[in-house]
Amino acid sequence: MGFYDPNDTIAQEVSEKYQLPRFLDPERLMDACDLVDIIAPTPFHFTLCEKAIRKGKHVFVKNRWPIPWKRPKSW
Repeated sequence: MGFYDPNDTIAQEVSEKYQLPRFLDPERLMDACDLVDIIAPTPFHFTLCEKAIRKGKHVFVKNRWPIPWKRPKSW
């Protein structure tokens, strides 16, 4: 278990507060986990999800799938 955050200040605070290891690269974090929870700004969802899925990880995303698609009329 661990986390990735590109912001050094926030990452240090989170690591100290929750006693979690910080990964300096999101792909190394994905390699160390079975499940990835994507909590990032929406523009980054697709890239991070794609990388995790290609690595065979289970993925949770806080928003809808970030690719264009048409909803079925029944929705």
